Amino acid sequence: MGDKRKLFCEYGPIAYKISLFKEAKKKDLIDLKNGKKFAKHKSKESFEYIWKGDTKVLLRKLHNVDMQLQINKVRNLELASKKIDGIIVYPGEEFSFWKLVGNATKRKGYVEGLVISNSQMKKGVGRRVVPNG
Repeated sequence: MGDKRKLFCEYGPIAYKISLFKEAKKKDLIDLKNGKKFAKHKSKESFEYIWKGDTKVLLRKLHNVDMQLQINKVRNLELASKKIDGIIVYPGEEFSFWKLVGNATKRKGYVEGLVISNSQMKKGVGRRVVPNG
């Protein structure tokens, strides 16, 4: 059998970042072509609410997981929640976490925390995952 050809993204971290950027822009163009509208307006008014449903414990003792990674994940969630808090989704609009929060980078204050990738817990700073199609 012949050698399997490498994908561009497999040539290193810079190639991987370029590939992610390209896929994100490709998805943005498809969304634009399809006329998708995304929620982006924030309410200046504060709404009180009662959340009913499941709640998750953010800090708990996990086997072989550094507690600092969980503490950092909570910090990252706080940063992201500020971007989506107060967003109003009008009729005909879609809510997009990534359009509102964007890439979680160290430059934006995000820190290395607990992430789930391919159903596995790892440490890292969150990233945008661009779905196929």
